Amino acid sequence: MSQSNPSSEDLEARLARASSAWSSPDEPSAAPADAPSRGLVLDFLAENWLWIVVPALLVIALLGGTAIALSMMSEGDSTTPFVYATYD
Repeated sequence: MSQSNPSSEDLEARLARASSAWSSPDEPSAAPADAPSRGLVLDFLAENWLWIVVPALLVIALLGGTAIALSMMSEGDSTTPFVYATYD
């Protein structure tokens, strides 16, 4: 029951011809073969540095803001749960 449809074969042939027409050997490649590669990590960082730096800065700002807010809201010993016996 698994017969291939003749129109699908024609479609595949047309797609193959169109694909070969778009890939021309005369086009220069994106990275020349004689150019040294920077490495996978540096290539990744070169493309995605913004997605690393912005969240890191947001986390640092959030932690810094939380530390400043907590230091401004604390009133010293009156906020601690300890009761000091000063008249013993």
